[in-house]
Amino acid sequence: MAIHWMHKLIYIILLVVFIWACGIENNDKSTSAKNKLPFLEDTLQFSYVDFNEISPYFALHNDTIDTAFYSIRYPQFSIQKYNDLLKPHILIEGENTAQDAADNFIMGYNEFVEDEATRQLHFAWYRKIECLITINTPLFFSMKNKLSEYTGGAHGNNYVFWSNFDILKAEKIELTDVLAENKQEELTKIAERYFIEVESIQDTTSLDSSYFFEGGKFKLNDNFGFTENHLVFYYNEYEIKPYSEGTTEVRIPYEKIHGLLNIRGKQYIESIKKN
Repeated sequence: MAIHWMHKLIYIILLVVFIWACGIENNDKSTSAKNKLPFLEDTLQFSYVDFNEISPYFALHNDTIDTAFYSIRYPQFSIQKYNDLLKPHILIEGENTAQDAADNFIMGYNEFVEDEATRQLHFAWYRKIECLITINTPLFFSMKNKLSEYTGGAHGNNYVFWSNFDILKAEKIELTDVLAENKQEELTKIAERYFIEVESIQDTTSLDSSYFFEGGKFKLNDNFGFTENHLVFYYNEYEIKPYSEGTTEVRIPYEKIHGLLNIRGKQYIESIKKN
């Protein structure tokens, strides 16, 4: 009888230990889950839309016949709220639709060539917009808007506008959203080293004479994007130097700024690696 009760006691003890161990394991899993990335199951689905429109007026220049055109390519998501989020970053002059944007541009050209004062001066205008999704993870996506245009004058203009969007929050990502507190200055110093490298600057004092930085001090802009391996800052024509000097793209490897990112920023980078 004593042996029988001893077996029962051992069984009860083992059962209690097992339940206690399960509780610890579940607690560990719960804690681990809090530290894991809040991934959705899939990335957002989208397709590209192409829209083109031309002017009925033709221009003859150097035995070549040409006409003004408006061309745009942009992503269209299966979920409408993301299209609404993207629209002001695609149609940057505030139009409601691509049709409206094309009509406004072509109408401007038509009025220009119809004017008696400019009838003999016109060259064919163009505006070409290409918006491409460069990064698409379950957490966020990046879009690069490349705009090329000519509306008269000595030369055309080219611009690149980056924008990044948090999928869960359905909002645009600002630089302060991914940086740890009080890390902006340190990021600027790191970026400046890559800026000096890409611009082949031998003496940093030349920032004062050759660039448009206030006080000759390097400054980050808010035109940034994420690529597979780099955080990119893009400076457009005329932004920091004369048109003849072109544009500047500063690419900073993620491993160089990992310690400057907050939890959200690190999650974004991790989602790129996992995607």
